[in-house]
Amino acid sequence: MSLAVTVGVPSNFEAGNTVKFSEALQLYPASVWSMQFVLSRAGQSPVAIAAEADGDNFLVTLSAEQSAAIAAGVWNWAEYVSAGAERATANSGTITVGQNLAVTAPVTVAAAMLAGLESAILKLTSGTDKSVNFNGQQFEKKDLNELLKSRTLLKAEVY
Repeated sequence: MSLAVTVGVPSNFEAGNTVKFSEALQLYPASVWSMQFVLSRAGQSPVAIAAEADGDNFLVTLSAEQSAAIAAGVWNWAEYVSAGAERATANSGTITVGQNLAVTAPVTVAAAMLAGLESAILKLTSGTDKSVNFNGQQFEKKDLNELLKSRTLLKAEVY
């Protein structure tokens, strides 16, 4: 049994899954034009997939292996069409890549900092320590509000 082909670029997918969709570009029929689907995100290598012609439509297939290498987050996408020496951007937008739930999620710097900060707050509030070191600085109970504000900011970044 074959994976279902959706119509149009999906709004999201989970890394590690096969993604198949068809595109009907009326101004750029597949019988004349070729199409490349590109995913791009700052700090990441672009992912480019050559679409297959399916009549006058395009069929884009992102393999499970290709999508497994894509980091979770919001990515930009573009559909580039070309015929001979001509090239145009047919469509573009954003797509959300979800974390592959079958693999261990990497710990972000913010998540590691949050864990350290919560440990420091616990030590101060439990009374076991009069001062704690966090992020290269020393804090005492009088600095608790500052630590709690930092925790709120880090939680917003992590979650």
